[in-house]
Amino acid sequence: GGLFDRPGLPRQGAFTALPGLMAQAPGLAGFARSLGLVAWTDPGRLASGSVADALADELLFYVSQACGEIADGWRATLQLGRRTRLVSQAEDYLGSKLRQPVYTGDVAGALGVSERTLSEAFIAIYGMSLQRYLLLRRLNQVNRVLSEPQAAPPLVKTAALDFGFWHLGRFAHAYRQVFGETPAQTAGRRGRGRYVPVARAAATGRAPLPGHDGQHRATA
Repeated sequence: GGLFDRPGLPRQGAFTALPGLMAQAPGLAGFARSLGLVAWTDPGRLASGSVADALADELLFYVSQACGEIADGWRATLQLGRRTRLVSQAEDYLGSKLRQPVYTGDVAGALGVSERTLSEAFIAIYGMSLQRYLLLRRLNQVNRVLSEPQAAPPLVKTAALDFGFWHLGRFAHAYRQVFGETPAQTAGRRGRGRYVPVARAAATGRAPLPGHDGQHRATA
């Protein structure tokens, strides 16, 4: 056997993986250059003592290190794909409940995953937890209710409670952060709402802190 006939080393055809390994491991590239220089200037040295075993051991270290980095990259790519699919599935579920307040447990239960897994997916894709995303969604739902033309304007308190905002002071503060006006001002401008998509609110830094609002349900 040769240097590559060792357990733990990847085998991809006739060393077709080497260019990729070299790119992933600068130490491997340096080792190869040094070995080539010695082989050119003093080839007999490579046959002395236990040099061959030492070379094989060092090469195994560098190649295994490079393979580990490549594997980490593959795992990260697969994980990102799974998280993207989870977020897409969550958005499909939310789309089926446009006029209903939805909470973290509802979405996780519908998708059959843990709340932590789903929240990590939203952090990876949107840069915010699922709880914060749902809070912004509920703020938009209140905004929609307050903006709709009606014979009688809805009560701000009733609209807030309907969508789980039990602390009216924090609700009003969060609402103003996102829409740039108070809930009462929105209600007074019915038919001309300022709907702010959740993703845009996050991108512009206008996403409010969720506090405890996303963790409690309240009824009107």
